[in-house]
Amino acid sequence: MFKVIKYEGKARRGKFQCAHGGEVQTPVFMNVGTQAAIKGGVSALDLKELGCQIELSNTYHLHLRPGDDVVRQMGGLHKFMHWDGPILTDSGGFQVFSLAGLRKIREEGVTFASHLDGHRIFMGPEESMRIQSNLGSDIAMAFDECVENPAPYKYAKDSCERTLRWLERCKAEHDKLNSLPDTVNPGQMLFGINQGATFEDLRVWHMKEIAKIDCDGYAIGGMVGKIVQVNDSTIVFETSEDRVRIEVTKWAVQSTGAMEQAAAQKSGKKADKVEEKAEETPAVEEKATETVEAPA
Repeated sequence: MFKVIKYEGKARRGKFQCAHGGEVQTPVFMNVGTQAAIKGGVSALDLKELGCQIELSNTYHLHLRPGDDVVRQMGGLHKFMHWDGPILTDSGGFQVFSLAGLRKIREEGVTFASHLDGHRIFMGPEESMRIQSNLGSDIAMAFDECVENPAPYKYAKDSCERTLRWLERCKAEHDKLNSLPDTVNPGQMLFGINQGATFEDLRVWHMKEIAKIDCDGYAIGGMVGKIVQVNDSTIVFETSEDRVRIEVTKWAVQSTGAMEQAAAQKSGKKADKVEEKAEETPAVEEKATETVEAPA
């Protein structure tokens, strides 16, 4: 469960628990070990000395080699890489974006041509959950489509709706796998991913819809690049390849608790009471009870 420790303006510090390694404090930098190893010969012991809180590995690449079945037979990623701290695995959804020339998307999932030898691979929500369950990570990310930016509005809308349907399938499969007696990590968490390209109405609609699905956490997806400018109400990203600048609103990084704190400060309430209330507030908006129509 995510708990807010401290607010300062629009910034916040928080913490949550994982099955391995205990508490993680946010914001957190995740060391990337795509294939269960950090490039440059950095060992798990080195990660400890560096103060790494979470290691991130890639579902798609580990599925190809050495194979998630091999990792499972060795007791999961933690034993495979001799790391006893928290691990997050992405879903393979980023490869839907990065391997655009080698894949085909349909409702069931995505067919890839392996970047290694060209053989065909199919991955959908259920396959992604099964692979991540075999890996035994602490946080499994839902299978989604990371839409290219800039994207046509209709394509982004259709992709958002499909990603929502995929999350529902991820949740059902993840719950089933966690309940199995021989699962590698029965405490594995599932995070949903908010998409919507750069369209605010799609982002808001999609966040409200995925918040209705009882995930352990929610991520903001689809922003590939670096932050080059922070304004009062917007954040400017610059894409890495063509240096296109994308300006998005900050609504996605403001929590209900942050807004409550701002209101409390204006009304003169004590900050400690606000923080106590914020600790019980989810990191996203409260789940809507009414049906919300997708933007036209």
